[in-house]
Amino acid sequence: MADLKREIWTNRLVEKFETTSNFLELFEDESRNVNNDVINLTDIGADPAVLINNTTFPIATAVSTDANIPVQLDRYDTENTEIPDADIETLSYDVIESHNRRHVRALNETSLKKAAHAIAPADGTVATLPMVKTTGADDGDGFKKITVADILRLKQKFDDAEIPMERRGLLLTAKHVNQLALEDTVFRDELRRSGTAMFNYFGFKVYQFSGNPIYTALFEKVAYGAVAPVGARYASVAFCGERTFKAKGTPKMYKSVAENNPPMRKTTIGYSLRYVAMRLKNEGIGVIVADSI
Repeated sequence: MADLKREIWTNRLVEKFETTSNFLELFEDESRNVNNDVINLTDIGADPAVLINNTTFPIATAVSTDANIPVQLDRYDTENTEIPDADIETLSYDVIESHNRRHVRALNETSLKKAAHAIAPADGTVATLPMVKTTGADDGDGFKKITVADILRLKQKFDDAEIPMERRGLLLTAKHVNQLALEDTVFRDELRRSGTAMFNYFGFKVYQFSGNPIYTALFEKVAYGAVAPVGARYASVAFCGERTFKAKGTPKMYKSVAENNPPMRKTTIGYSLRYVAMRLKNEGIGVIVADSI
C-alpha cells in the first residue's frame, strides 16, 4: 500500500509539473527521446554548438562521435519536508497533498529560471543570438526604459533571420511590463484584461517572468545563481519555441513514514526529477537588456 501511494503521489507530481501554464509550453517536447535520463542531441536535430555556448550549469556529457551527442538530464531535488504525525491525524485536509503542491511549485520555479538562463544569449557577440539595448527614458535607477521600438527592433532581427512566426515567446521582466504599460495603451489594455501579461504582442506571446537572467555592466550574462554584481542590468528574453526543447526524465519520491521514526514521529517527504530545457539551435533567441543613461 505504501508503494502504491508513493506511485500515486509521484504521478501527481509529474502531471502537475507538466500542466502548469508557463512559457515552457512553447518549447519542443522531446521527452519521448529520453533513455535512462539521457537525451541524444543529434537525434533531435540540435546544433552541436549549443553545448559550447551553454553557461547555466555544467551539462554532463559522454564521449561523443559525429553522430552521438548524449546529454545527461539535469537533476532537480527538493529539500525534504517533515510532517508531524499529529498533523496527518488531526487536520481536516490532505496534509501530504498540500505539501506535494509546494514541492511541485518549487520544482517549477527552479526549472523555469534555469531554462530562461540556459537559452538567453551570453552576450551580444553572436549575430544569430541578438541583443537589443533599451533606448527609453531614465527609469529612475540610471537605466533606460524599454520602448515599443525596442521590441520591434528585436522582432525585425527575428524576421530578417527568417525565424518562424509560430510559437515566438517574450519573457518580460516586471520592470519592462510596467514600463510598456505606461507607454503603450494597447499593451496596458491587454494587461488589464488578462491580468497575467499572457497575450500576443507583435507576434510574441508575452509572459511576465521574474526569473530572467541579469547582465553585467559589460552586457555579459551573470552565471546562474551568482550574486548580482554592482551595476547589474535587468533583461527580457525572447525565443522561438521551434529553436528550443525540453525533456523530462525519471521522477522519484523519497518518503519515510512516522511509524519508522519513533524519536521524532514525523513523516519525511522529498522529490527528485530529471529534466532539461535549453536551446535546440543557436538562433531564434534574443534578449533586450537595460542600457545605461
